[in-house]
Amino acid sequence: FWVPSNRPLDLAWLKAVPGMLERQLAGFSWRTMLSDLGAAFSARPLVVLPALLLAAALSWQRRALGRRRQALHGDIGNVRRDSQWHTPLAILLDLLAALPVGLMLALAGYALQRDGRGLNPEIGGALLEMSLVWIVLHTAWRMLSPGGVAERHFGFDPAKDGELTAAEKLAARAGSWGAVWEFYKDAYSSFPAVVELLSRVQYSMGDLFADTSAYPKANDEGESDLRYRLNALSAMTAVQARAAILDAEKQHGERRSWLWAQMGKAPLARALGHLAFVAQHSQAAAFGNSLEVLAERYREEAWRVDAEALQALAQAHTKADQGAVTAALRAVYLPWLEASSVAFQKAVVESGGLNPGGVSKVSDPGGTCVVFVDGLRFDVAQMLASRLGALGQVTLNSGWTSLPSVTASGKAWVSPVASLIAGKADDADFEPNVAATMKPLNTYNFRKLLADAGYEPLSGSAT
Repeated sequence: FWVPSNRPLDLAWLKAVPGMLERQLAGFSWRTMLSDLGAAFSARPLVVLPALLLAAALSWQRRALGRRRQALHGDIGNVRRDSQWHTPLAILLDLLAALPVGLMLALAGYALQRDGRGLNPEIGGALLEMSLVWIVLHTAWRMLSPGGVAERHFGFDPAKDGELTAAEKLAARAGSWGAVWEFYKDAYSSFPAVVELLSRVQYSMGDLFADTSAYPKANDEGESDLRYRLNALSAMTAVQARAAILDAEKQHGERRSWLWAQMGKAPLARALGHLAFVAQHSQAAAFGNSLEVLAERYREEAWRVDAEALQALAQAHTKADQGAVTAALRAVYLPWLEASSVAFQKAVVESGGLNPGGVSKVSDPGGTCVVFVDGLRFDVAQMLASRLGALGQVTLNSGWTSLPSVTASGKAWVSPVASLIAGKADDADFEPNVAATMKPLNTYNFRKLLADAGYEPLSGSAT
């Protein structure tokens, strides 16, 4: 069931409002508040007097400021007198006209907050907020009034033109609207409704050289075109797909600098940058004839192909976008993976196997913490090292993992006690054994080997 907590706002309630306000105001101690306010003003003359003088000077020069404002309005459109400073100065004059009342409210709020007795801090905080509201609303009222800044400087009459007209002018960014656009780019999160208005604005498709970066429709159509292009790569050879991706990058790469990409509305354009790297650096088929050369080339540059492929996938959040990015990667990345795997298998056979490249036994186990991370590929380790670099010095070393690269044998392979572990051809699930006893390397036996070697295994809650 539902119990109302307040009476409905009906006609009877509206009739009772004056009486309720009168009772509340009658119970308010005006004399005490004014006395506290006077005492607070007297105690802080170095703060109060300059603000009072400024408010008085602005009130005294009100008509002069108005004449200066009208003179600026009259210069708009005049080739000789108009300048880029006219609009900021006109807005400043509107702001100065709103300051006297705002300053008085702010002074009263500051004094009551500093006084600290009774409800004065709460009343002071409310007055400070009222001062900001007054300044913003009064400035906006003056700018939007007939013959004000909006009409004379921006060609926008709030009484006649609708919000869609304002959106059209904002997207076109002509004249003073260019500065408004730059402000919107810096503070777009504060104006969420503007995006919806801009998305309703049509842009001219006849001019091939027109700047359409301020139109959400242009970005949306670009995303649709790019999605179609990426999906079409599934029917191409690797050579054709690489050329198609690089061609798409020339057309759509610019959209990554648009505002819509910052807002997360151009995921495929962002993914395309990573795909272009993969397309450009997956053309080389020479991986090396030995394990040493393979490892060196991968550490130097080839790891970035894997990293960029991961980054491309990370940009896609919808099923349609994930399908398009996957199609592109299968077209250019998968052939490179297959070629590198074949080269690696051939090198392993010719070298007779891999040598453990795990963590060597440290000289001071008591001062070192060794952390095993399952699946820490070299490309992922590079990204981790980049993040850790902001916290301190990072050194990155690498070594071959076990084959196949499964957790059961991989953890033992890179551990400091790898030399004390052995394996058999018939081991279930590639689980190795303790070399001395050939007992299965379960958790107990593995931790015992580490403890005997001077390492203290930590549990999940240990620090």
